Amino acid sequence: MATVVFLSLPAQGHINPTLPLVTELVRHGEQVIYYTSDEFQAAIEQTGATYRSYGKTFPLDLVHNQYKFEHHPLLAVETLLEASLWVLAHLQAEIQASCPDYLIYDACCLWGNFLAQLLHLSAIASLSTMAANQRILNEILASIHENVTQAPSREYEYLQRCLILLTILCERYHLKPPQDIFAIFHNYGDLTLVYTSRAFQLDADSFDEGHFKFVGPLITSRSQAPPFPFTRLSRQPLIYISLGTMYSDRAAFFHTCLEALAESPWQIVMATGHNLDPASLEPLPSNTIVERFVPQLEVLLRSALFITHGGMNSISEALYYHVPMVVIPQSMDQPWNAARVAELGAGTMLTNAQVTPENLHHNVEEILTHPSFTRAATSIGESLRQAGGVQRAITEILAFKRARNIP
Repeated sequence: MATVVFLSLPAQGHINPTLPLVTELVRHGEQVIYYTSDEFQAAIEQTGATYRSYGKTFPLDLVHNQYKFEHHPLLAVETLLEASLWVLAHLQAEIQASCPDYLIYDACCLWGNFLAQLLHLSAIASLSTMAANQRILNEILASIHENVTQAPSREYEYLQRCLILLTILCERYHLKPPQDIFAIFHNYGDLTLVYTSRAFQLDADSFDEGHFKFVGPLITSRSQAPPFPFTRLSRQPLIYISLGTMYSDRAAFFHTCLEALAESPWQIVMATGHNLDPASLEPLPSNTIVERFVPQLEVLLRSALFITHGGMNSISEALYYHVPMVVIPQSMDQPWNAARVAELGAGTMLTNAQVTPENLHHNVEEILTHPSFTRAATSIGESLRQAGGVQRAITEILAFKRARNIP
């Protein structure tokens, strides 16, 4: 069997989808060496892979540098370029010494693309968002620009910093640069695994079947799911509310949800995350359960509606279990995801500015009283299931290896 180095972006939304895949690769006899940050070590080692750290000085901390990804897309590009320079300077020799037969890298990891060039290795990209052609990428960037908080007049300065970093990288290491500065977010490999279905993907026909495999979300049970008081659930329709891991400090949002849905005919489950103590929201309405963390898959199985930030994993998991959504995007590709959910009729979209108690209550009521939303979510969910998931991804990787004579 082969040795594969897996390079991931150190974020829950990018790592969690890969864990079932890595577990299955190890089961098939692959030696998987997985690079990310130390907070994910236990999860990586549980798959059977060998964990390796990017290191304490790795310049990409998505939690503490989140502002770079929200305030302007070029600040995010700059961070990814800085991280690429760091990886090539500090880890190239170590990775080469592992004698990998091929690479798998997160599509946001520009350093994965560059290492494949430098080490002359075949590479597979792991894409936890929808794929983006130039038209889609332009729309995403336009959506991001609408919400940036940095002055547009500084855009030239940000662009120049990015171009300087990219020039340094490409000249120092004799690398082929990406076609567009924003294509850094989507570094496709010789093969790209896309964790959604063609039915959900925008412009699906523009992505050729030879290089893009729409394998659907890689959903399996989670052995380390947090505890939850399931006995407190009633027979009322369940509304689940979460902003994921990166945006859980937004107390005003959760207060608005409580005001909108207090003492309603629905039961409310809210996950506040690391940064917001559930006690700070008390006194709670009698129909509400608030925890820092909940077992999301098990809660979605019981849910009639999901109020979400629109991260791709959260959307995919909801659709997989046929749950319609109110999507309130916070940053990056989330407006794109939210618009797609609304376009397909599986939910509605609200901007942060539109989130008032009245609007939120109206959207919830609309979805729960019109079965068409659940029917649309069910239809898309079935396309996700039929895409094949983990086993389809493994099948495609093994076929890729055979075509390239990788042991």
